[in-house]
Amino acid sequence: MNCSDYRTALSCRLDGEPLPEGIDERSLEEHLAQCPRCREWERRAKRLREETQERAAGDHIPQAPDPEVVRRILKALQSEEPEQPEQPEQ
Repeated sequence: MNCSDYRTALSCRLDGEPLPEGIDERSLEEHLAQCPRCREWERRAKRLREETQERAAGDHIPQAPDPEVVRRILKALQSEEPEQPEQPEQ
């Protein structure tokens, strides 16, 4: 097993999925105890998951604009006179 295999297992664990064949909780924990890079990967993956969940639950996700507002803006833009490019002085 290599770090990539254990990181796949960590991802499964974070997602609540079964661990891949050949890796159990004990071997995963043993690997984490010995591998600072995988511990850091797990820390960052947990942080990313938490931030994603917070944003999904909060007001950080833009809401769809009100269709009536969009209609009025488009109508106003269509009725405006198009700007004429300035003519260079000769």
